[in-house]
Amino acid sequence: MRKTWEIEVGYRDGVRDALGEAVNADIAEDLLLRGIESVSYVEIYRINARLTAAEIEKVCENLLHDRIVQYYSINEPLHEKFDWEITVTFNSDVTDNVGVTAEEGISDIIGRKLSADETVRTARKYVITGKLREEDVKKICTDLLANPIIETYTYRKGAK
Repeated sequence: MRKTWEIEVGYRDGVRDALGEAVNADIAEDLLLRGIESVSYVEIYRINARLTAAEIEKVCENLLHDRIVQYYSINEPLHEKFDWEITVTFNSDVTDNVGVTAEEGISDIIGRKLSADETVRTARKYVITGKLREEDVKKICTDLLANPIIETYTYRKGAK
């Protein structure tokens, strides 16, 4: 039976999150928005495939993260406390090259080729701590993080 697994990959505490830092700097410098304490970057892999829990664990351990600087979660968010969370995904009609490459890697790890109805799609998540209004978050999405021609975004206010 095919199942959708959502894998989140982020940086360990004490490891520099250069992508998160760059987005934080771009928000301040390009959009002139102040009040952000931090931005954490999270890679998301949505794997829709006939994989067992043991196989998905093996894929995570051997393919989707760097054991030294990153950690991952399976079907659970990495961050529970935040002010805002933004997720950017490719539109369904756009080729997801990282997803295609992940499909190939998964096939190598599990020892079989994924079938045509088994897919991997990726997304980017930005977890923001700081004081922002909803209109500021929309501006970050539309003017910085998402390309409306090929991507969509969602955001939500968190509980701290």
